[in-house]
Amino acid sequence: MYLNKRRDNLLRYALTILGVFSVIVALYLSYGLYFNEWHYTFRLSSFKVYLLILCGLSVFLNMFTGFNMSFLSRGLFKEGLVVCQNTLIMLCGLILILFWMHSLFDSRRLVVFLFCAFYAIFDLGLRLCFRYFLLHIYFKSKFSNNLLLITDLNQSEKVIEKLIQSNEWSRKICGVVLFDDNDTKNVGEHEVVCTLDKLLAYVSSHSVDEIFICTNNMDFDSTFKETLAKIEETGIKLSFKIKDDFFDFIPHSFSKIDKIGDYYCVSISRNYFSYRNIIVKHVMDFVGGLVGCMIFAVAFCILGPIIKLDSKGPILFKQQRVGRNGRIFTCYKFRSMRQDAEELKAALMKKNEMHGLMFKMEDDPRITKVGKFIRKTSLDELPQFINVLKGDMSLVGTRPPTVDEYQQYEPKQKARISMTPGLTGLWQVSGRSNIKNFDDVIRLDMLYIDNWSILLDIKIILLTIKVVLFGSGAK
Repeated sequence: MYLNKRRDNLLRYALTILGVFSVIVALYLSYGLYFNEWHYTFRLSSFKVYLLILCGLSVFLNMFTGFNMSFLSRGLFKEGLVVCQNTLIMLCGLILILFWMHSLFDSRRLVVFLFCAFYAIFDLGLRLCFRYFLLHIYFKSKFSNNLLLITDLNQSEKVIEKLIQSNEWSRKICGVVLFDDNDTKNVGEHEVVCTLDKLLAYVSSHSVDEIFICTNNMDFDSTFKETLAKIEETGIKLSFKIKDDFFDFIPHSFSKIDKIGDYYCVSISRNYFSYRNIIVKHVMDFVGGLVGCMIFAVAFCILGPIIKLDSKGPILFKQQRVGRNGRIFTCYKFRSMRQDAEELKAALMKKNEMHGLMFKMEDDPRITKVGKFIRKTSLDELPQFINVLKGDMSLVGTRPPTVDEYQQYEPKQKARISMTPGLTGLWQVSGRSNIKNFDDVIRLDMLYIDNWSILLDIKIILLTIKVVLFGSGAK
């Protein structure tokens, strides 16, 4: 199935929810104005019958017809026509079903006409707001994929124009790379960010989620193929304008047919996740973030003064961390170290107990007395629920690396940040303080990414609660 089809399904689900909401509000207002009994509307038997019929019709029109196929490309007038068309069909369907139920005599004509007017207004308004959100807010947000376009100079403007016209709400062009030109600085409003020989260095130091290669000549040289293979190891998605017998050099991932704008292509990635599962994960993060922030607020009132009295410095420690595919964000923790901890780190590097890029040291002299306690009990990580609520982190994921650590990664190590980092993960529930090799951290993170599911997240959350309660694995 095309990945674009999944996005279309997601749009249908959203429009179905908006349609049902419009039915409920419009019918409630209609009954309330007609009977002037706002508190007892939901108890009326006719209201329940109308609600069931109209919600069913709305779900059918939005889910199982083609009325929403060109939702993102329609203007105000055409969208209004579609809403009026849906309203008329629902009116006819309601009359036919009531007649079949022999309940037409019990119908309220004014209620029905008021419903049609209210429904058309609410549904059109919600649809326009939803489209504006997708194309102007979500499109510009950190949740939208950053797309790097690699194409030929002679067709670059045409390709960009088609991508823009297709209203790709889940992707935004973050830059252009040209195959056959090293002097052009811009293509329209989009910057030519690098040359082909510097492509790997660019994606390693910038936030890129997906690369779309659109060219008429797919006969790439061995150097460029090797570059693509290294990029694939970082977890960045590669999408190619379709051509046969081209993908033998990429060993680790699997491919699916996709559509970017009006171009059909084959997309290659280490993993593909169901939109339904991703939505469930976002809901879990939002609910967990809210609950966690409430716990954090209580803990702040108790621990804040204690941390302040124990040592000089702020209550919260802020540090730049690297999120999904290179996004930089500010990570929050309760301060568990001296204020000059970063300055002292260089002198302690020779005592590093980790083999690799991470720094770990038992009996670290920078840790304060209170710091030892809040680290042992994992209370120092409570402020990270703020990051979860902001969308920078998830409840479950991989460990977010520091910026200097990330800059030393090899391409294959960068694959561990192809998912949103988490408060907890396989590393945390596998005795994190007992793991002394950075390669083991990478292995556990990749094991999580390659086998991710909602069930795995729930399992890790339960194991984390066990670890926190018994204090195992944290020092």
